[in-house]
Amino acid sequence: MNFRRIATAAAVAGALGAGSVPAFAAVTGVPGEALLVPLMLHDSIANTTGNLNTYVQIRVPTVIGQDFVINNYTAPNVAPVGSPLPVAQTDADFRIHWVVYDHVSTPVLSGTCYVSSGDSVLWSTDLSLGTFQGQTYNSPVGAPGLNVSGKPIAYCGPASGEFLPAIGYVVFETWQGSDGLAADFAMEGSAWITDNNIALNVPALLSVPVVPMADGEDPADATDDTPPQLGINEVIITDTFGNKADGRPGDPTIVDPLAAGIRLNNGDGDNADPALISGGVQGSALNAPGNNGLGVGQGFSLHSIWLPTADETRSAFSLLWDEHENFCNQFIPLPYEVNLWAYNMQYQIPSSPLPPPNPWPIFTGTRTAANYALTDVTGALVATVNGQAFTSRNYCRPAAWNATVMGYAEYVIPEQGDVGAGVTSAGFAFEAQEATDGINDAWATHMMTANGRQ
Repeated sequence: MNFRRIATAAAVAGALGAGSVPAFAAVTGVPGEALLVPLMLHDSIANTTGNLNTYVQIRVPTVIGQDFVINNYTAPNVAPVGSPLPVAQTDADFRIHWVVYDHVSTPVLSGTCYVSSGDSVLWSTDLSLGTFQGQTYNSPVGAPGLNVSGKPIAYCGPASGEFLPAIGYVVFETWQGSDGLAADFAMEGSAWITDNNIALNVPALLSVPVVPMADGEDPADATDDTPPQLGINEVIITDTFGNKADGRPGDPTIVDPLAAGIRLNNGDGDNADPALISGGVQGSALNAPGNNGLGVGQGFSLHSIWLPTADETRSAFSLLWDEHENFCNQFIPLPYEVNLWAYNMQYQIPSSPLPPPNPWPIFTGTRTAANYALTDVTGALVATVNGQAFTSRNYCRPAAWNATVMGYAEYVIPEQGDVGAGVTSAGFAFEAQEATDGINDAWATHMMTANGRQ
C-alpha cells in the first residue's frame, strides 16, 4: 500500500511537472515576469489628446508568495518552485520596457516606465494625463526616471508628437528581460479603454485583460524560429546583432502566453487539432418592445482574438447559436494578430485618396436589427487609414434569433505553430458586451471560453 501511494504520488508529480500546463483556459489576476495587453485602441492622431485612449496600470508587489501557477509558470525565474517563499521583491533593476505593436506585430513605439517595490505606474495613450502628471507631482524632474523627491515618475507612455496605431497591443518586460536576461522581478496589472467613439452614448469604459508571462534568459542565438518554453521563457528577443546583455533594451519578436493563454497546438506533430473558443452575441430580442429594461436595443458584442502570428489565409469556421438549440455556420477571417470583430455594428465608407485623420467617429453606433451587421473592426480601421472602401458584412441568423436575448458564437481556430516539440503557440481571447439605456453606455468584459482542442 505504501509503495502504491509512493508510485501514485510520483505519477501525479510527473503529470504536474514541466510537461503540463494549467487548465486549458485563460489565466489572469496573477503576477508575471512580463505582461501582454492584447488590445490597445487609440484615436491615431499624433500630438493631440483624443477621445479614445488605453490605460494600463502596472503594479509591483512587494512579495511573491506560494502558488502553483505563479511559481511554475508565470514567474518561475523570480519565484521558482523550491525556492524559499515568499520572495521579497526589493533588490532589482526596477525599470519596465514597453513596446506598442500594430495589428500585424510590427513594433511601432517603445519606452521606459520607472517603478519600485510596492509601487504602481500608469501607462497611457492619453497625452492629457501625461501633462497632468508632469505639472503636479513629477515636476521638476530630478535624476533620470525620478522626480525631484527621488521617487519614480508615476506616468509613462507615448510623448507628444509620437504616432500610435489605431489598433494594436502592448507588451511590458522588465529591463533585464528586455536585455535578453532572466527577469529580476514580477509585476501585475489591469487595463481599460475609455470610449468616446465606438459607443452610441459617451463616455463608456471597456476593461481589457492583462496576461502574465514567464520571461527567462533568451538563447544567445535566438532567432524568429526559436520556440518559447513553457514555464521558462515566453518572451524572446531575436539576438541578430549580438545585442544580448549589452545594457540596452530590445523589442520582443516572440510573445506566446503558453501558460496563461489559450494553447493553440499540442506539439504532437499533427496539425489537425484546432482550438475551439466561444463568446456571447446579443440577439435580436433586445430590440423587441417590452424587454423588461434590458436596453433600448442590441448593443455591440466585441470579440477580441489575439493570435501570436499574422496569417492572411487564416479563418475560423464559426457556429452561431440561438437560445433554442438552433445554429447557423459561417467563416470568420482571422488574418491579423489583433483580430477584433463587432456584432451588431454597421460600418461603411467609400474609397478615398485622402483618408480621414481619425477613423473612429465613423462608427455611428447603428443598431438596426434588420441589418444583422458584423464588422471586422481591425480591417475597417486599416481600410480607413489607407483610404480604401469598406463595408460591414451580415452574420448568419439561426432560426430563433429574433427570440434570442443572448446567443453565442463558436470559433474553430486552426492549430498554430505545431513543430512537434511541445506546446509552442498560444493566443488570447475575450469578449466585451455593450449595454445601453439610452443615456450612458456600459461595457462588461469576460474571458471567451476555451473549450479545448478537437
